[in-house]
This record gives sequence, structure tokens and C-alpha cells, in this order.
Amino acid sequence: MLYLNFNIINISMDLLTNKKFRFENFYFLLLITFVVAIIYIDIIKKPNQFLISAGDGLKNYYTFLYHIKNDKSFWKFDGMNYPFGENIVFTDNQPILSNSIKLRHNISPSIDCNLIAIHNYFLIFGLILGGLGFFLVLRQLKIDFVFASIITIGLILLNPQIPRFNGHYGLFYPTLSWLFLFQLKILDGKKYLKYSFIISIFTVIVGLLHMYHFLLSAFVCLLFIFINLYLSFSKKDVIKAIIQFLIQIIVPFLILTFFTSITNYSTDRPNAPYGFFEFRSFWEGLIFSYQLPLFNFVNTNLVKVREINFEGKAYIGILSVFTLLSFLILIIFKFKAFKSYFSLHKIEGKFFLIFLISALISFGLPFVIPGLEFLLDYTGPFKQFRSIGRLSWICFYAINFFSIYIIYHYLIPSIKNNNYKIVTYFSILFLVFVEGVWYQNKNQYNLTNIEEYQCKFDKSKIQFNREEYQAILPNPYFSIGSECFGWWDLGNEVNYNFELSYLFNLPTLGTVASRTPYHQAFQLNELTCKPYKVPEIINKLKEIDPRPLLVLETKNEVSEKRNNISYWTANAPVIYENEKYKLKKLDLSQFDTIVHQYLQGVRNQMNTIKNFTTTYYNLDLAKTNEKEGINYSSGLILDKKLSGRYLFSYWLEMPNSGAASSITEIWQFNENEKVTDYIGEANHFNYKMYDGNKLLIETPMNLRDDTKRIVFKVSSKDKSHSLNFSKIMLYKDGDNIKETQNGKNYFNNYLINL
Repeated sequence: MLYLNFNIINISMDLLTNKKFRFENFYFLLLITFVVAIIYIDIIKKPNQFLISAGDGLKNYYTFLYHIKNDKSFWKFDGMNYPFGENIVFTDNQPILSNSIKLRHNISPSIDCNLIAIHNYFLIFGLILGGLGFFLVLRQLKIDFVFASIITIGLILLNPQIPRFNGHYGLFYPTLSWLFLFQLKILDGKKYLKYSFIISIFTVIVGLLHMYHFLLSAFVCLLFIFINLYLSFSKKDVIKAIIQFLIQIIVPFLILTFFTSITNYSTDRPNAPYGFFEFRSFWEGLIFSYQLPLFNFVNTNLVKVREINFEGKAYIGILSVFTLLSFLILIIFKFKAFKSYFSLHKIEGKFFLIFLISALISFGLPFVIPGLEFLLDYTGPFKQFRSIGRLSWICFYAINFFSIYIIYHYLIPSIKNNNYKIVTYFSILFLVFVEGVWYQNKNQYNLTNIEEYQCKFDKSKIQFNREEYQAILPNPYFSIGSECFGWWDLGNEVNYNFELSYLFNLPTLGTVASRTPYHQAFQLNELTCKPYKVPEIINKLKEIDPRPLLVLETKNEVSEKRNNISYWTANAPVIYENEKYKLKKLDLSQFDTIVHQYLQGVRNQMNTIKNFTTTYYNLDLAKTNEKEGINYSSGLILDKKLSGRYLFSYWLEMPNSGAASSITEIWQFNENEKVTDYIGEANHFNYKMYDGNKLLIETPMNLRDDTKRIVFKVSSKDKSHSLNFSKIMLYKDGDNIKETQNGKNYFNNYLINL
């Protein structure tokens, strides 16, 4: 037990020993609430304002608010991805929170004007509860009240989920401290079945805030189970471990799987989303804050620190950094004397091993080792969690529990001089608390008042009859989160769609979700193709609802034109406009008219051509043996000088997301075999026409006059499906090529119904 002899400062000794006292949790809650209230005083003063004005954060607000106010179902979100809708688990609207409030809203809609405030207050409340969990862990580790309280406040303000205050709000809640607490209770001999069920219920609850909480919880539980098995592998312990595994991990997994499938069930959601090898952590993400003064000093004066992705940053704090560095030095020179600190029979040893394993996994190991990437294919649901760097959040808790325990129970008691002991004690508290507050100051949020979401907004100013329309059609079109088709927000189109959708309970054909089913994304994204045929999604809408679409067209300047759908909307009459956008009325019958007129124009063009182009290159793409993904390539040696804009065009079957996420690459070489030009782009940016499950891919290239050889490559990271091509050609842009193949007519590789 740590005992400080205060001769001058008169403080109750109960606060400075590990002895627990009545109402201590209440006193701590008062203290942390007071500190958090000061830090977030702007939110408390203006709770009905947004913490962000765009991006994932605004999407989180929109899905949260729309679901509570407009959705008819508790588990289906109808505001986006029309006409399919989406399971709310995939829309980031914190299902357990939004559904709890929705239940209250359905009884009494009077809370409409306070929904944003409820959301914001709940974030702050979640931070305070996370702090309570951290405090209880420290008290469980026999840390005195004062030390535990100040350390907790400093570290909870420093925790790596704090930056989620600017988006992905479901990930903001620091839930891991409670998982460690429950596992410590089991280690201390408390009823393991009782706490296993508590963990199971807790995991389901936090998993319904965001599914990554399930991953974090499952990983912590798995590590504790394995450590206990390693220490004792008797028959009784094996049975106990199996029971814990089933209750703590499998049961929550099955329950959460049920909720993800209860509506909009689909078998073709992407099973290996992009980002696993990209969104990982690195050792720098744990050691450096990338924001605080010490980092700036090191980065400027000592060594340039490698910049890493946002998902890989989980700074563990200066206290744990110095603890790690100190132990590294001591282990090198006095390993025998200090190896006892890492014994798995001691709690500090368990914390350190959990830190070490979670760090290595968050780095992407062993999957990032060249030649071992294939192992990821055998990890089942694990590969669904593409931001593996988030496992580094476990590192933060584990290493800080380790450091605090070592410092409190070993370092401070080893100091013989009581004055030095007192100075050390309070210096550590001061350092941790100041760093936490400083870190908060570096992670600023911007309160934004978006009038369209406020009760006082007069929506009658936007003059149109909502009942005349079935849905919003955005121009430019946006499709975010399918993992295979991707058109990002341009001209603030997404935000305008959200505002109008929320105000008038009007769904949009655009989508910003996660792992959208492939067949739904496939159908909706045909809207961006040239009007050679009526998109199948429009034929589906005709069967569902005969009402027209409300086109929302941004007035902001947009440089990217490939997801512009003005082919369909250009002649639609404007029914309303303001400084931000135009609203147009597009009857579904107009799609047939537009296609007819477009094809007639193509036919007229073809009729005026006396001599069609006959000099173009027919190519083959042959499968190649490469370690990563599935690859096809072709080469072309030029026998004459060519220059200008050319089109590499081919038809590709796209029965699955693997084919849709394929990329096309083109290299140009001069006579010295030096690469003079390179183009590489995902095919979902360059599809031009649908024919069943085949898409016409058209990649433009500027051919240099010194090019002697060209290499073409099409590849996909998904090895499980082959890519099937047809009509592969290279021709000069502006040429006129007419072909007939298998009874079908083509003009410049476009399928034409003559």
C-alpha cells in the first residue's frame, strides 16, 4: 500500500490510500462531470448545434435525426439508397440510441426540437461513463482515490477516440475501460458466469452503437481467455474458457448478426472491404501525438517522424511512453532483475501482453508480411473490419493500466525520501492532467447552426409540393460505401440532399452508407451512364410508384463530370431554386423519351458517315501469374508513330463486387524501354454503358509521339473470381467504328439498337 506522510498539507488519508469509502464513485462523477462540463461548455450552452458541418459527422446527424423522425421501421432506414433503403446498422446512426429515442418520439413528438441536443449530451455522457469505468479499474488495482481520479480524467481526455468528435460519433464512446473492469473481476475470483453474461449484454449494447465496439470487446475477451488458458490448461479451465468464449463472444456475435440481417438482408454485401492493409497502425502512431509540443520538438529538431493515416493514431500518452522507454533500457541491461514485471501470473504482465499483441495486430501482422497476405482470406468475419488500426485503442488502455500500476506500486514506494515521493506523486498527476487538457485543446470542434435541421426553420420557403414526388435524384449523383462503386460528394450535393430529405421526409437515390449490397449499388449506378438505354432502376421505380423524381442540382462549381447526370435532367423544368441548388421535376416517362432521342441522334450521325474507321487495334487480355489479386495484361508494339487522345475500351462482366472494384492501368514506353507515362484508375470511374451484367469500360489516354510500346493491365484484389472480357480495343478518340458481333451492333464499342 502506498502511504504518503503529509506534514503540511492536511488531506483525508482515506483519499490517499487504496481504502474504499462511501460514495467515492459519486464524488468522482461530480469531479469528472465538472471538468468535462468546463471543456465542453460551448456545447452545453448551445446544445442544439452541430459539432461539424460536413462529411461523415453530418451524415451521422442526418441518419440519426431522419430515423427518429421519419422512418416507419425501427430497423430499416428509408432516407437513402431508394428504393431499397438500408439496415440502420450500416448507416452509422447509433441504432440502440436512435431507436430508444424513436420509441419516446413515437409516443410524444414534442422532443423534435431537442434531438440534436440529446445526441450531443449523450456523447458527453458517454465520455463521463467511460471515465467512470477507467476510474473503477484503477481502484480495482488498489490505486488511491486522488491518484485514480486525476489520472483517469487526464487519460480519458487523451484517449484515442476523442478525435471522433468530428465524425463517426458511434466510435466516440470509450467503452473499453468497462471491458477491462469486468475481466479484472473475473480474474479476482468473482463469479465468472455472472460477469460473462454482463460482458455479453454490454457487448451487444455497445455493438449497437457501432459494430467496431464488438470487435474491440471480442478481442479483449479473447486475449484474457487465452492468457488464462496458458497459465492453467486443466480440463476444468478448458471448459471454463469455452463457456466464457461462447457467452462473451459468440452470443453477442449471433445477436448482432441477427440485427444486421433483420431488414435489407443480402448475401452480396462486400465480404472483404477496402482498407485492411491501408488503415492500419504503426509504432509511430502509439508513441507520438502528432499534435502536442513534444512531438513538434522531436519532429523539428531531432528526427522527422513518418506521417501515418488517421486510423493508425492512438497516442498512449507521455507517461506510458517514458515507462516503455525506461523498461526497454532496463531490459537490455538488467533483464533478469526486471523480467518478473512481465510474468503472466501478475496483472501487470497480463496488461503488457495485451498491449503487445493488440499493437502487433493493429499493425496488420501477420497479414502485411509479404507472402502471407492470403491468410486474411481465412479470418472469416474479422476481415470485414477494414480499419484494423482501431485495435490500437486497446493498446492505449492496456499500456496505461500497466504504466500506472508499475509507477504507483513500484516506482513511488521505492523512493526513500518522503519529500521526493510527494513531488513525484503530484508531478505525475500534473503531467497527465495537463497533457489530457492540452490534447483536448488540439482537437477542436466547430459548432455549426444548420438552419434546415432546426424547428424554427420555415420549410414553406422551399416551394414545391412534396406529395407529387417519390424521391430525390441528386445531380451530380453520389454513391459512397458500396466498396465497388464510388462517386463522392461534389458541390455539397450530399448535404443539400440530407437537408431536403430530412425536412420533407423524402428519400434520396444517393447513398452514403457502409457495405451496400452489390446488386443495389449496381442498379443505382447505371444512372450515371450515357442514355443508350433506360436504366433498370427506373423501370423498377415505374412499378413501385408512378410519381416523378425531384432532381436536386447543386449550383456549386463541379470539376468532375463523370457522375453528372445532366443527360437525364437537362430539359427537366425547374420548379424551385435558391442560392444553393435547383429543384427540377423529372417524369419517369421522360427517360424513354430521352433514350429515344439520343439513339436517334446516334443513328443520324452514323447515317452521315461515308467511311467508317477500319484502322484500330483489337487486343487480348491474358491472365498473368502475380502474387497479389488476379491480373490480366496485354502488350502492343507500335509500328508507326501515333499521338493524341486514345480510348482503351472493353466490355467486362461484373457479377460481383470483386469485378466492379477492378482497376485499369496503362504504361507507355519509349524506344529505350523507359516508362514515359502511366495511368491507373478504378473501373468504377470509367463505366459508360450496361448490357445485363456487362459494363463497357472506357479509359482515356494521351498517347505520346515517342511511344514505342504500350502495356495494358486489368486487375482485381479479389482472387476468388475470374474476370471475363470481350471486345477489347484501342482506338483514337473521334474515330467512327461500326461493328456487328454475335448479332449485336456496336458503334465505337457502344451497343446500339438499330
